[in-house]
Amino acid sequence: MSPLDLTKLGLDLIDLRKTGVSNPLRKKPVGGIVLHSPGVTYVNRVASALGHQVDDVALDHAVASDFDGRKYQPGYIVGQGGSVYMLEDDTRTTSHSSQLLPILSSGNWRSWAQPLGGELEQHGRGPHVVYDWWDAVYSPTSSPGDLPFDACPNRYIGIDLRPRYEGGVQFSEVQIGALVALVVALSREHRFLLDIRHVLTHSLADPIRRGTVARKGVTIGVHWDPPAKHFDYAAFMVRLTEAA
Repeated sequence: MSPLDLTKLGLDLIDLRKTGVSNPLRKKPVGGIVLHSPGVTYVNRVASALGHQVDDVALDHAVASDFDGRKYQPGYIVGQGGSVYMLEDDTRTTSHSSQLLPILSSGNWRSWAQPLGGELEQHGRGPHVVYDWWDAVYSPTSSPGDLPFDACPNRYIGIDLRPRYEGGVQFSEVQIGALVALVVALSREHRFLLDIRHVLTHSLADPIRRGTVARKGVTIGVHWDPPAKHFDYAAFMVRLTEAA
């Protein structure tokens, strides 16, 4: 989608496509959206590097510029102030997610977990206890391998939401509004449905690695990318439908 088209929709678009890393052309059409959040710890580190009084505009731009030079990056970043940073053309594939583990296509995937920094292992708890949050969105008998990105979430466009660095409510209303407008525009451009199979979070796409944490040797299931306590996925999907 062109920056001009997005600007015509009223979005404050900052075009960073000509800077940063070079990404390969897509081999298949855009199939949907994967939503991410880089995390407060990362944003705090970028804020500290600025070395002066930090405002949202400066921090949004610093985070987008930093991502623009990384190997792993989304296609877009939506800042706290509602600005949309376009890091790459939709015609190119960015590495915003990892290839799914083969176990995620099996019938017993819910018995496994790989919390951040840990190894893939059987967690030893009730499978639907750990992944009840995933089952609440999809069928309790289905698997992420059933999703139409063929075990490669990078077939979808990645969009990151920049969280607040001070804590508290991590995402602003103007930011979510800009995200809704962006996703609706991309769905029209690339002709994918605004449903749970085509617009999803990183945790929903890869629950074993992005939906579990280890607490005192116990595996806990939690939707943390973006964090569910700050990003209401169900409410967001309703807003998409209403805006389409």
